[in-house]
Amino acid sequence: MLAVCSHRGTQAEVAQSIELLHQAVGNMFLTRFYAGDAWLDRLRSVAATEFLKQNWAKYMIFIDDDIIFMPEHVMAIYDDMEKGYDLIGGLYPTRSGTQLASYGLNDMGGIPIDGQIQEIKWLATGFMGFSRKLLERMVDELKLPLLHKNQWCECYPFFVFCQHETDRGNPMLFSEDWEFCEKAKRIGVKTYADTRCMVGHKGEKVFSLSDVVSHNRYLEAKENRLKGILNTDNADKALKAATKVLHGLGVPCWIDSGTLLSTVRDGDFNKYDHDIDVRLFRDDLPDELMPVLVSDLYKEGYKTIQQNTGDRKQILALWENDVMLDLKFVERNEDWVWYHVWDKVPGSSIFEKSDVVTHVFPSRFYKEFETIDLRGIQYLAPKPIEEYLTYHYGDEWRTFKAKPEDVDMTDFLWDAQKMPPCVKTLDQLKELTARPLVGAPSGE
Repeated sequence: MLAVCSHRGTQAEVAQSIELLHQAVGNMFLTRFYAGDAWLDRLRSVAATEFLKQNWAKYMIFIDDDIIFMPEHVMAIYDDMEKGYDLIGGLYPTRSGTQLASYGLNDMGGIPIDGQIQEIKWLATGFMGFSRKLLERMVDELKLPLLHKNQWCECYPFFVFCQHETDRGNPMLFSEDWEFCEKAKRIGVKTYADTRCMVGHKGEKVFSLSDVVSHNRYLEAKENRLKGILNTDNADKALKAATKVLHGLGVPCWIDSGTLLSTVRDGDFNKYDHDIDVRLFRDDLPDELMPVLVSDLYKEGYKTIQQNTGDRKQILALWENDVMLDLKFVERNEDWVWYHVWDKVPGSSIFEKSDVVTHVFPSRFYKEFETIDLRGIQYLAPKPIEEYLTYHYGDEWRTFKAKPEDVDMTDFLWDAQKMPPCVKTLDQLKELTARPLVGAPSGE
């Protein structure tokens, strides 16, 4: 049974969510709407009491009048209750969007969002499922009285605002949903959240002139991005500067990834790309030359330089004309060549952690290099180039960042969508590259 309690009217999007559920599973769920009482906790108690007395179903799911969901969210909670979870629901933010409406077990109330079922302290009623058995036990074991008997608001006080003391002894006014979880706790029933079920919460906002200005600026910025985000003339200068530094240190390097792809496909830099891609073998640049590399890049116009991991795997450098250099230190053994790809910059003040995959290639692509012309300069590239690009991006490599709407596409996102042959997890990399690195001490 689905119960929607409201004191203001159900949002159209919620009605649409319920209709989508009925289209998906037919009349599997009875839906009841409860309104006409500004005292929402009493209204919830009336709904739960009616559910208990009428014996319509084994389970009940509360859905607030502003919670937007998909059919699979309801089915997941139903399946969870069928598996024995007597009090479980989905998660959603408060209407301000600043925090979750439910509260976890740690001191700050955090809940791990990992697609698993997590025990929590308090579950918000906006998307809460519970069993008939739980209500029966509450009535029997907590000796709940039947209030307003034979009146329209007859109910057991399942949901009430109530003062409680926290675990640290601090007095706190509990909302009706959190207090319901406390009742469950008193009879030995734990509260859970299914973190697969992340539903939406429709909020309200008072709009002002500043919102109009911000929106127009957003539209302007979006339109400008669709015209291209890479100045190709500046990219040409930045690439020449980077390769000049590496050649000056006697280090072979080559163009790769998006820069190589656009050179083959377009004969030029790709204005929808966000950086230029240069690679070198890590063992070709000794550690003691790293300070020299950074210094020389700075002298050539790269004013912001960040080595984005503790280990030497990548340098991101911003040229003076806002061109980003992605310089990766490539590792190898006799069979494989590989480097790492992050979804965002790890270790920075913004992102402490980052998801990471690896791009792993058969070493045959690097036994010899071939040259390719880009704006009159001959750059090295893995050989054979088009076979390499197919291994790198898959059979659809010619479509990578080919249109204005692709400006926000990244290698990491492309990998997740297309799963080209080169993409490996860290565990897969470890298994593939068990042989010693080229240039590593033999131990003899």
